[in-house]
Amino acid sequence: SQITRITYNLPAQANIRIAVCNSFGEEVSVLFNGLRQEGKHEEIFDARAFCQGVYFVRLESENFRAVQRMILIK
Repeated sequence: SQITRITYNLPAQANIRIAVCNSFGEEVSVLFNGLRQEGKHEEIFDARAFCQGVYFVRLESENFRAVQRMILIK
């Protein structure tokens, strides 16, 4: 499937931004940008319109930043 579920847990309410970047660091999709309550959350990345390759999911808040690599194979 070319649809990926991205799950994450927030220890406290936070303003977050979740974006997908290509291998050049360019944002190709913003999955969420706003306020989330604490707890488990899920975002959907529909990659059907994207070329195969390496992508990065970036989650940022005021106090935290995480990046995870994804490989899209068609």
